[in-house]
Amino acid sequence: MSSPYQHRNILLLRWFYAAQESVVLTVPIIVFYWLDKGLTMADVLFLQAAYAAAVALLEVPSGFLSDWFSRRTSLLVSAAFVTLGLWGYVVSYDFFTFLLSELCFGFAVSFYSGTLESMVYESHAPEERETEGKKSWAKVIEWTYAMQAGYAIAGSIIAGYFGAVWALSVSALIGSTAILAAWFLIEPERIRARDSGMRAHHHMLDILMNTVLRSRTMLYVIFVFAGCVSLNQLGLWYYQPIIAAGGIDMTWMGFIFASFYVFVLLGSRLIARLLPRYGFRITIIVPVLLLLLGYVFMAQWLPTWWWLGIFAHQIARGAVQYLQPTEINALVSDDRRATVHSLVSLSGRGMYALLLFVSGLFVAGYPLSVTLWYFAGFAGVLLCCTILFEWFVRFRPIAPESH
Repeated sequence: MSSPYQHRNILLLRWFYAAQESVVLTVPIIVFYWLDKGLTMADVLFLQAAYAAAVALLEVPSGFLSDWFSRRTSLLVSAAFVTLGLWGYVVSYDFFTFLLSELCFGFAVSFYSGTLESMVYESHAPEERETEGKKSWAKVIEWTYAMQAGYAIAGSIIAGYFGAVWALSVSALIGSTAILAAWFLIEPERIRARDSGMRAHHHMLDILMNTVLRSRTMLYVIFVFAGCVSLNQLGLWYYQPIIAAGGIDMTWMGFIFASFYVFVLLGSRLIARLLPRYGFRITIIVPVLLLLLGYVFMAQWLPTWWWLGIFAHQIARGAVQYLQPTEINALVSDDRRATVHSLVSLSGRGMYALLLFVSGLFVAGYPLSVTLWYFAGFAGVLLCCTILFEWFVRFRPIAPESH
């Protein structure tokens, strides 16, 4: 029997997620916008480091608040922050005002990360959650990917014909409607967290010590995934200068960014075929190698073959998006799986913030091709570590603790 508010909530959550992701309207043009406002590439990397740090610091505490108080309240807070961040983009004029917007985006992501998936799942009747809940989440993701592709195309067209500030304003208008979507949600019936915040915190530390830090397998998996995600995201902020160096007009950038989703899907499908045949230890080398080759192509053949590097990164992105949950679900027992996923995400955000900060300090002032060679060096180090660490790791499931 369906939950009485199932269809209403699912529709509103699709609306909420699509509105939150309206920031993608700005992705094809935002780096040029920042540079036009007097920021340097070092400033851009520092802004993204601040964003990643904000998400990392609040991701776990915001999840506790969602479990303890209200899913709907968490999504309302997230919608308020994303609205402030988007309108902040429109009126910002220097590094510090843009920094405030990026912090708002970080807080927004931390408050809906995990909560959105949970509310989709819990909006179904208990007996339907394992089947229909997962299907509904898959549909929300598909809908959002389609909207993101449309946003990327629309953003570059609006910026190309009317100016970047118009693209930012349209993004802010759409993003503001997330508040309405969250307001009309109905809090689903669920079992609320029974532990206090301190006991839940101790439980997480227990899993961190016994499941992660004492397991060479988990440390290896977290390191490789964090490195892949960080290096992939790091390149994103150079795509616009790279594409412009290839002679592509801003109006067409949105189409290129929209095409990324095709290659992400290709990477996911490819790695799904390779994993059963060769296993994780061989398969994980594929996205790391693609990241390295991608940076080499972009650095060495910038005016002509840059697109091979960018699309290689998107294939690597799809591969990691498939491998990460698959491998962790296989390694970790039911009683600690969700917490380990949070810790993996936290590690990725932390490494990404660190790489951005280091790159902003030491790399961003160099010419574009030199910067890309530095990033290729980072990817080379990750590839060497991935191969070397495999000699010291035996892959086996991590059993639940006995009490």
